[in-house]
Amino acid sequence: MAQPQPPSNRDTARIEAESLIASGNALLDAGEYDGAIADYERAVSADRTIALARRNRRKIASAYASRGNAKTHAGDYEGARADYEFAGELAQGLRPVVVALKIAILVYRGVAKAEQGDNDGAIADYNRAITLNPNYARAYSNRGIAESRQGDNDGAIADYNRAIALNPNYATAYSNRGAAKGELGDYDGAIADCDRAIALNPNFAETYYNRGNAKRELADYNGAIADYDRTIALNPNYVNAYNNRGIVRSDHGDYDGAIADYDRAIAFNPNDAVAYNNRSIAKGLQRNYDGAIADLELACASDEDFAPHPDVIYGLRAAKAEIERVAEVE
Repeated sequence: MAQPQPPSNRDTARIEAESLIASGNALLDAGEYDGAIADYERAVSADRTIALARRNRRKIASAYASRGNAKTHAGDYEGARADYEFAGELAQGLRPVVVALKIAILVYRGVAKAEQGDNDGAIADYNRAITLNPNYARAYSNRGIAESRQGDNDGAIADYNRAIALNPNYATAYSNRGAAKGELGDYDGAIADCDRAIALNPNFAETYYNRGNAKRELADYNGAIADYDRTIALNPNYVNAYNNRGIVRSDHGDYDGAIADYDRAIAFNPNDAVAYNNRSIAKGLQRNYDGAIADLELACASDEDFAPHPDVIYGLRAAKAEIERVAEVE
C-alpha cells in the first residue's frame, strides 16, 4: 500500500505564504498597515514563485500605499513618499483593472511632495494621474493647490473650475477657489465661493479662514473676526487664524486682544517671525517700546530672512528715548 507523502518544501512554503497573505489581508482591512506589510513581505519571502508574487503584488502595493496615507496624516511626509514610491514600483505592469490604484498612489504621493514644498514634483504626479483618468476631480483640485502655492492663481482657478465641473458638490474645491480669488483681489468672488463651500460642508475650518481674509480686505472687520472665531472653534491649532484675528483686533485698537492672539500663535510656533512682528506693532502702538523692540529682535532670530526696515527699529528707539526725556523733565 502506498504511503502518504509528506509535503514538499515547496508545498510547505506555499501553505505558509498563503496563510501570511490571508493574515496580511485581514490586517490591511483593519487599517493595521505595518502589520499587513510585514506579513506580505514574509509571504513573498516564503514562496518565491513568480505566480504567487504577481498574484499578490496588488495587495502589497495597496498596503504600502495605505501606510503612506497613514504617514501623511501623521506628518511623516518623507516616510510617506518612500512608501508611495515603492507602491508605484510594484504597481508597474499590473493589469488595467488596477489603474485606480496607480492613480491613488500618484495623488497621495503628490500630497506628500507638496507638503514638503516640492510643488513641481507634486504637479508632475497630478499630471500623470490626470492622464490616467481625465475625470478625476481630486487630481485637478490638488494640482490647483500646488499651483496656488507657486503663485499661479489663474492656473489654480482653472483647475478648481475643472474639479467643480466634474463634481459640483466639491466643497474643498470651492473653498480653495475662493482663496485663489482672494489672492487676485476678487474678494466678492472669494466670499461667494466660501459661502457655497460652507453650505456643502459647514465644518471645514479653512473655508471660514479664507472667507475671513476676504472680509478683512473689504473692511468687514466684525464679519472677519466672526469667521476667524469659527475657524478656531473648529481647529484650535489654526495658527494663521490667531495671527489674522490679531491683525483685525489691532486695526480696531484692541491691542490687548491682538497681543493675546499673537501670544497664542507663538505658543504653537515659537519660530513664527510674522507673529513676533505683529506683536511688536501692537506693543509699539501701546507705547511699550521695549517690548516692541524685543519682539522685532525675536522675529529676526527666528527667521534669518526676516529683516525689518532699519527705520522701524530706529523709530521705536527714538520714541522710547523721547518718553524717557519727557519723564525726566517732569
